[in-house]
Amino acid sequence: MALQWMRDQFKLLRWVLWVVIATFVIFFGANFSGLGQGDTTRIAAWIGKEQISTQEVRDQYRRLEDYYRQLFREQFNPDLAKQMNLTGQALQAVVRQRLLLREARDLGLTATDQELRDTVLGVPWLQDQDGHFVGAKEYAKRVRRQARMDPAAFEARVREDLLMRKLEAVLQDAVYISDAELEQRYREQAEKVKIRYLLMPNSEFSNIELDNAALQSYLDAHLEAFQLPEQRTVDYLLIDAIKLRQELEVPDDELHAFYNQHLEDYTSEEQVLARHILLEVGPERTPDDPERKLRELRQRIEAGEDFGALAREYSEDPDSASRGGSLGWFGKNANTADFTEIVFEAEKGALIGPVRTQHGFHLIEIQDHRPGGARPFEDVRAQIRNRLVGERANELAETRASDLGERLGQDHMSEEAFRTFADGEGLEVATTEPFGARDVVPGIGRGPFVETAFGLERDGVSAPVKLPRGWAILRLDDILPPRSPSLEEVADRVRPAALIERQRQAAKEKLEAARARLEASQMDFDGLAKELGVELQESAEFSRGGTVPGLGNQPELVTAALAGEVGTLGGPFAVPQGAVLFEVSERTHFDAKAFADEKQTFGQTQRTARLDQVRAAILGRRSRDLELRYNPQALERLGVDPGRLPS
Repeated sequence: MALQWMRDQFKLLRWVLWVVIATFVIFFGANFSGLGQGDTTRIAAWIGKEQISTQEVRDQYRRLEDYYRQLFREQFNPDLAKQMNLTGQALQAVVRQRLLLREARDLGLTATDQELRDTVLGVPWLQDQDGHFVGAKEYAKRVRRQARMDPAAFEARVREDLLMRKLEAVLQDAVYISDAELEQRYREQAEKVKIRYLLMPNSEFSNIELDNAALQSYLDAHLEAFQLPEQRTVDYLLIDAIKLRQELEVPDDELHAFYNQHLEDYTSEEQVLARHILLEVGPERTPDDPERKLRELRQRIEAGEDFGALAREYSEDPDSASRGGSLGWFGKNANTADFTEIVFEAEKGALIGPVRTQHGFHLIEIQDHRPGGARPFEDVRAQIRNRLVGERANELAETRASDLGERLGQDHMSEEAFRTFADGEGLEVATTEPFGARDVVPGIGRGPFVETAFGLERDGVSAPVKLPRGWAILRLDDILPPRSPSLEEVADRVRPAALIERQRQAAKEKLEAARARLEASQMDFDGLAKELGVELQESAEFSRGGTVPGLGNQPELVTAALAGEVGTLGGPFAVPQGAVLFEVSERTHFDAKAFADEKQTFGQTQRTARLDQVRAAILGRRSRDLELRYNPQALERLGVDPGRLPS
């Protein structure tokens, strides 16, 4: 019950959160340094060339966690945070803010120095007891202590918040819903109906068989659905970098030279493998509380309880808690100095703590040590060889492709001339099967190859095109225009579609005959169901524009049901499962007085919904235009499920 209530509340709050979060950034912002993060996991996402760090996501997580803890109090706990995908919410919040800031700047919105000054002067913790600004020197101290950042970074955050507020004001001004539209929307939600219905399923007519004449008739009636798009065939020369790798050798002296020149690439710093349980210090607890709790946990571990299980249950570091407190392998520069000093001086197997750092109190287990230094040449010989061979094969393939392109030197060329040129270069010409603009070419893929092919004229020759396996030069062999297919080409798609249509029609005809009998006799709807041997079903309540529970999206059926009163018959209507005949069982009409009473609240809800749509459209467009990409390794480290992120 508590979880459902929280979900309902979140639906109302979800688009307010980014404004609240921006306020938290200014007034309660605190950095939480990532523990044990490696180079491959420090970037959570890219918006174009702009990076979003995992540290920003962790900071946002803390702000969201504080917000929900204040909102839901004792009902909020780590398990619920996981169910709510709080880490995923944090990542999305950072991404949304970056995208919306781009929109604000492109709209020409700015935060002036005076606006910045007024906002900073209004921050309560930057004022003295009399409500006056604390002065420049004290200001810098408080910003570093309270916001954990230098004044320049703090002021940049304040400017961003001002931009977000201005963008919100612009979007709200752009949202308008007329009284007539508001009443229509209210009607659509207020007018509701329930039905009892008979579903005659397609499966009742599984014995229907279709001959070629029936399939051809269906195809003729639905040609547009089976239309084949424009297709092309291409002759191409492939300069295969993978094959070139097999021809290349790198002498040992070059391998040694490369190793010596790039020794830093094969040198690792001293690292520690550790796990911890973190308890934070905050306004709601004194330092004695987490220290006392960790002492209890230490005694339990020393008595034989599993460290990982206790970390999952008690640790307040969301990044590591889900992994049993594991911080993975990390070097001295991965963490803050106080934490590093503690763990790197300890021996393998040591259980340390409780100890305090700037993050709070820790109980730490040292699982292993890995000494630093250069890896022996023999250990990395194969790695170096593969790297050099790969680089040289790619360079050679590109050089050969460029040389071939220059010597080919023609925009158009006959097939014979193209093949003759290839023979002279000791290359083979391959020819594709017909493919469309959205198809994958076997052995090649899609991407630049397909795009280039659809940019050529017949007999046109391309410049060299980069492919995953090398380079290619294309000659457009033929263009097959969009066309209607023969039955033979699409029979495997036509047959199931035609069969379902015929079954659905048979189900509808059977119910039409049943309705005629019902209307001509004293039999009621229940009696008809019994006669047909079909179970009578009752829907949940639905409104205009909605779906019919159990039947899906059926606009014609919904319109017919809302047009009738209790006892009205409707149908039969074709549905994906077969055909439906219904009787209206309950009916709720529009209430003008209720609308007048609820108009203000309802209007605000509708304007909020439209504002949500506007924001979603902006975020979707910006995500596409700026090529939003997520880092799978970082998502795994953060505990974010990629399947729960917007596509």
